[in-house]
Amino acid sequence: MHLKKLSLINYKNHQSSIFEFNEGINCVTGLNGSGKTNLLDSIYFIALTKSATSSQVGDAIFHDAEFATIKAKLISKSDITIVANVFKNKKKVFRINDTEYERLLDHIGVIPVILIEPNDVDYVRMGSELRRKLFDGFISQLDSEYLSYIIRYNRTLKQRNSLLKNASETGQIDETLLDVFDDSIVEASDYIYRARKSFIGSFIESQQKIYAIISEQREEVDIQYESEYVEGAFARLLKQKRKQDIKAQRTTVGIHRDDFNFLFKEESRSVKQFGSQGQQKTFILSLKLAQIYLFKSKLKVSPILLLDDIFDKLDGRRIHRLVEFLISEKVQVIITDARKERTNALMSEIGVEASYIDL
Repeated sequence: MHLKKLSLINYKNHQSSIFEFNEGINCVTGLNGSGKTNLLDSIYFIALTKSATSSQVGDAIFHDAEFATIKAKLISKSDITIVANVFKNKKKVFRINDTEYERLLDHIGVIPVILIEPNDVDYVRMGSELRRKLFDGFISQLDSEYLSYIIRYNRTLKQRNSLLKNASETGQIDETLLDVFDDSIVEASDYIYRARKSFIGSFIESQQKIYAIISEQREEVDIQYESEYVEGAFARLLKQKRKQDIKAQRTTVGIHRDDFNFLFKEESRSVKQFGSQGQQKTFILSLKLAQIYLFKSKLKVSPILLLDDIFDKLDGRRIHRLVEFLISEKVQVIITDARKERTNALMSEIGVEASYIDL
């Protein structure tokens, strides 16, 4: 799949813009503040129905405008037109080939996209919540049912925590309602746990392969999935923890506490603790790029790769290995860089014919 044409109206600082892209490498250059990241964010939005930079829908709309529109024309097995209308005071509306979606989550996975940005190393350095969101995003583009269970789990968890807080404050608990919440959490947990476990099993080999390419096989890496969920025994564990949960005013066990440990395979050393900055960046880069293989094998389509200002974060050798890998995989790439001369020099050195968009 590749993006052919993109039209923006009132999307962030793009009041009225039209962009055309080729199937290979596309370089977006311009000074800081010219709208490079916003352009990538609009592609992310049209693919995943949300911004990568803000959870507030209104932030996607230009200043005092009442709405924003993104229109994307894509080439896959057939031509696809996606239109997203974003409003300040109404729900988002997405259409595919003039047919409106009844549920936005049905759109997830139609346009597979991978975003790589400067702060991605936070997935190594920060807490488990970020890593869960990262892998939830990976899996959701491959399995729409998974996203439904994630939404259901988070909604029920919020309701259960509210009930626990009320019980702690009043000294009374509605056991029947708590049982209902527990049943829903157990059912969702079972699906989520199995999906995460299966995903890691099929994913790690791809990541290891790409890490070896970019790092020139300097070391091997691994991912260890950690969860408190125990198949067939989690319902009992929830009941055992009720008194503790009431005291804590929150659910103290569950898949919302899962983590993914990033490791060097030799001696299972932590990438966070023992990895250099270069190794940490390469780990996350290979982690995200490994999705290319999964999209191709499971969805039978190549993703669109968005690279936001990463040339300042990688050394020359890694950049060369990265671009060469992307060319070999025939993935459409849209790269932003504030320094056009650097991008020109790099593409010329590698022998890449790239398209340029100057903002």
